[in-house]
Amino acid sequence: MRGDVYIDGIDIFSAYGANITDGLDSLFTFPAIKEPEANDWPEEDGLEVDLETIHLQATEVSLTFFADNPDDLIAKVSEPGYHTISVSDYGKEWSFRLSSQTSNKVIKEAGAFGLKFTIDHLDRSLTPVSYSPGTWVKDSGYYIDDINFNSFGVEVYGGLDEITKSPVVKQNLIRNDISVIDGQIYDTGTLVFNSMDVSLKCLFVASNMDNFWNCYNAFFARMIEPGEKMLYVEFTGITYPVYYKKSGNFKIRSSKNHVMIEFSLTLGFISFRIEGRQYILAAEDGALIITEDGLNYIDMNVYGGE
Repeated sequence: MRGDVYIDGIDIFSAYGANITDGLDSLFTFPAIKEPEANDWPEEDGLEVDLETIHLQATEVSLTFFADNPDDLIAKVSEPGYHTISVSDYGKEWSFRLSSQTSNKVIKEAGAFGLKFTIDHLDRSLTPVSYSPGTWVKDSGYYIDDINFNSFGVEVYGGLDEITKSPVVKQNLIRNDISVIDGQIYDTGTLVFNSMDVSLKCLFVASNMDNFWNCYNAFFARMIEPGEKMLYVEFTGITYPVYYKKSGNFKIRSSKNHVMIEFSLTLGFISFRIEGRQYILAAEDGALIITEDGLNYIDMNVYGGE
């Protein structure tokens, strides 16, 4: 409708008789990180991941349009340089460039079509001076670095099944090329697990869009801070070393008055066992000791040896 969506400051409904029929939700996607360097030691659980610096990938957004004057709209976004899109209800502007036209259907004198845009220059979230959802948010029992998810206006309603599932076992030395014996020879002297990605189903809740964006920025700023994140899950009573990988599947339930936006959060679980204990070095007062770079705890587990 008129005044809903602007491209380069132009109301697309007034100028082109255009509406966006699908894809606006994807504008909320926080970028995935570029895959960090990692060592996958065969004798240890999980990965040793270099999280000293975290860099974000460019993102792609696919939007579908219906327009009375599709040619002029496509010509506008095909002009050289970057363009902007803003949505009145969302209170935010994004910068993009055209990547491709993904579909096209002529309907009498109008047209339905899809366009894919790339966002190269990323708005890296900064923690606001203060943030609050401004409304009650369910306590799901998830904490990141001792901060309850609901402090960021985030409720977790799915993913526990994945968290409690045993990771895939790392393969030990194996001989399966001996033609004169049945089966194969496998080293069963050790058993360690791979790292595992887990996707949590989440819901942002806020009293208005301003509070939502403050919580959104604070939440993802925390997620991409250097170093391992410590995820505590109340149901299991276990703290897992994790790192942010990506977000996705944003779906707006409501953007006016009470804001509710679904999304998925994918975390890389660096190392965990369903059974067994993790030993972390602590001071006499129980405070966990952090390495000099301030990024990691000190693992006191014994691996191999006599």
